[in-house]
Amino acid sequence: MQKRTTVVFSQSTFDQHGFDSRCYALTDRGEKADYVFLPYNYWFLQEHDPHLIERYVEEARKLNKPLLIDAVSDKMKDIHIPHSVVLRYAQYRSRLKENDVVIPVYAEDLLASHCKGQLVIREKKEKPRVGFVGWSSLPFFTYPKTRLKDLPLAVLGLFTTRFDLHRKGVLLRKKALMALASSPNIDANFIYRKSFSGNRKTAEKDPAILRDEFVQNIIDSDYTLCIRGDANQSTRFFEALSLGRIPIFVDTDMALPLPDLINYRDFCVFVDYRELHNIVRIVSAFHQSISPEKFKDMQRRAREVYETYLRIDAYTPFLMDILKTRAALMHTDNTQ
Repeated sequence: MQKRTTVVFSQSTFDQHGFDSRCYALTDRGEKADYVFLPYNYWFLQEHDPHLIERYVEEARKLNKPLLIDAVSDKMKDIHIPHSVVLRYAQYRSRLKENDVVIPVYAEDLLASHCKGQLVIREKKEKPRVGFVGWSSLPFFTYPKTRLKDLPLAVLGLFTTRFDLHRKGVLLRKKALMALASSPNIDANFIYRKSFSGNRKTAEKDPAILRDEFVQNIIDSDYTLCIRGDANQSTRFFEALSLGRIPIFVDTDMALPLPDLINYRDFCVFVDYRELHNIVRIVSAFHQSISPEKFKDMQRRAREVYETYLRIDAYTPFLMDILKTRAALMHTDNTQ
């Protein structure tokens, strides 16, 4: 693997998230670099030190190098910086720009951390067992500002479902969970949370216990319901894949990594957000349509794709190839 070079003053993005360091090199000599790397998250700098962004834009211009921007965040606003490549994990497909690169969510490999790397394949049963653990309600009196903000979208959604794209994920989850839980054709394996468990300040009990319950629920289910959160992305999606479980992927125009290499429909059940009211019929029909062996193959394929493409260390060479191609194209554009 040819090593890539990047000029940096902070290595946190690459060091902290499991990127494979064999696939790139870091340098503080701009003339040797393929990219100038903005050293801190773009949204953090935009709020706390926008002048530093300007300095790096100018530095990249002087060196005639593209600027590599870490914009990994729930924020999905456009970034208008010429000759840049923007790393994101959340965006709408229809809003992707030519310089956007969608990377996998920084998700834990749960098979390695909780199952000693041993994949357990479930047998197909008559009814699909759908799992979900998480925040699933938004009481008006607890979250009045959020509810008031959502109210126009909810009203407009009565006339056209496209406004559901921009609603808070927990509200879409509630709609799907209610439909699935009320159906005799679904074995609903749900644990409802009243708050976000990923933050110690809002977790209902010991985070370690909550985490174990979350992981075990995925393991004990045939399918895992995966719907967007505040951003148009789902960490649960990648966590389910890591455990070899089949996601029920509620598609809210969500951008996924490496779409030209990965056929996600090989190991996922897709439900268009506009068909959320038909989720029971879609899941039941899919489950009945596949053979027991196909059901097992999808579990194996889910883990295989995660381990080969979507775990951050495995994704690194693909990212570096993308960056190499983008840098070459930008160099060609600049010299014409």
